[in-house]
Amino acid sequence: MCFHIFLQDLIETGNVQVPKIAPIGQEELSQAKERLEAFELVYRRQLAGIPPVLVWEPALWAAMIFYRSCQFLVYRGYNISDLSEVFSEPCPDTSSPSAHYSVDLTFRMLPDLARLACATSKEDPLVLHLNQLATKWPLSSVGMVDAVISLESTHVTPIIQNRSLLILYIDRIIARGDTSRLADLRISDAVKCALGLFSELSPKIASALDMKAMKEITA
Repeated sequence: MCFHIFLQDLIETGNVQVPKIAPIGQEELSQAKERLEAFELVYRRQLAGIPPVLVWEPALWAAMIFYRSCQFLVYRGYNISDLSEVFSEPCPDTSSPSAHYSVDLTFRMLPDLARLACATSKEDPLVLHLNQLATKWPLSSVGMVDAVISLESTHVTPIIQNRSLLILYIDRIIARGDTSRLADLRISDAVKCALGLFSELSPKIASALDMKAMKEITA
C-alpha cells in the first residue's frame, strides 16, 4: 500500500490500509500530488463562495502527517523518537487561509483518526500529538470532543479572513454540536447568525448560545 494509494482510498472511501513505516520516494510524492490535485478540483466546487487557492507545501505536509499517524496507530511497536521526529516537522505555512484550506483536504478526517487513537488509549503519545494538531488547525478539528484543545484568536483568524472557510467552519460547528468553538465572540456571532430562527437544527448549539448570552447580560 503506497502513499498515493492510501490518499486515493482516504479520499474516495475513507477506508485505508497502511504499510509499515518506510521512506516515501519522490515518485510516490508526485503521484500523491496528482491525487490531491484531482480531488481538490472537485472538492472546491462543493463549497460556498470562493475558497482560497491550493498551496502544495501545506497540503502535502498534512497528507504525510496523516499517513504517518495512521501507521503509528496501526503499528504499535514504534519508538517515541520516531513519533516525535515526524510531528516535529513544521508546516511551511500556518497563518494563511490557503494553508488552512490546503491542510484540510486530509486533516478534515482528523476527528475520526483521533477517535480511533483515543479508543486505544487516551494516554497514547499519538493522542497528544493529534491534540496539538487540533489546536493549530481548528477548521479540521471541529468535533474532537475528547481532545485537549486551547484555541487562540490567532488560530481562528485565517478562517475568518476567507468567507468560504468561515461558512465551512460554522457549518461543521453546527452539524457536530461543538460548543467549545463558541468561546470566540466572532465565531459565536457567526453561528448565531447562521442558525437564525432555526435553533432546532442544533439544539445543543442553540442552548449554549442562550447560556452565553445570559452570562453576558448578568456580567
